[in-house]
Amino acid sequence: WIGAGCSVDTDEAYCRQELGFLLLDTGDPELALSEFHAVLALAPGAGIVNLAGNGLSGMGAALLQLGRTAQAVPFLLAALAIRAELEDLEQQYVDLAHLAAAALALGNSSIAARIARFLDGHPDTAAGMYGHDRRTLRAVLDATAGVDADPPRASTRPDS
Repeated sequence: WIGAGCSVDTDEAYCRQELGFLLLDTGDPELALSEFHAVLALAPGAGIVNLAGNGLSGMGAALLQLGRTAQAVPFLLAALAIRAELEDLEQQYVDLAHLAAAALALGNSSIAARIARFLDGHPDTAAGMYGHDRRTLRAVLDATAGVDADPPRASTRPDS
């Protein structure tokens, strides 16, 4: 087991977090999900800044890979809220990439396209991303290539 060299809560939580992301990268979301459950259980006592956000984001990404999109969204939104509070833009981009995939899976292709195009145009987007994050963003960009991402315009016509 990759986490065998870990010690107390902090080391174990960090190792399990990294193992979870490695499992996502290698396409094993079911095992990743159990690692992120453990991360969230250890987070309160671990003392790692943003550990809960990472665990929530990992849970959301794993649920997305398992096709459980509706279940993934609350985890991703909770992770995004933590990252926003910490002003961690790099990790906000990761969460937004997965929320774009969720929007696409839920039939909101225009929203997915807007998010993905924003991320694709930002030079710092890939900085905090693992392979599965980059693949997710690329898949949304490819799937929404022909989608009109402009928000609907409000009518300027006065009511009669």
